[in-house]
Amino acid sequence: TEEEEDLFVEHFMPHGVTPKQFKRIIEAATVVTLKKNEILQKQNDVMNHVYLVVKGHTRASVLGRYVTAASSAPHHSDTLRG
Repeated sequence: TEEEEDLFVEHFMPHGVTPKQFKRIIEAATVVTLKKNEILQKQNDVMNHVYLVVKGHTRASVLGRYVTAASSAPHHSDTLRG
């Protein structure tokens, strides 16, 4: 789809992921949509997935202090893939 192509070009191609590798990732991925202020992951919980923020942004806090998250795009994006 055009959405998948945009996702590939913006987030995966710059890191050397091939179209074939990307196809395998997309086939295994699940789209997760969160509401504003919904918690994706709590500190100290075991993570079983990797998430890519496609639309919207994230905010994280450790011991009450907000920390900066890494980004693969020049803009922050609420729909997540995991």
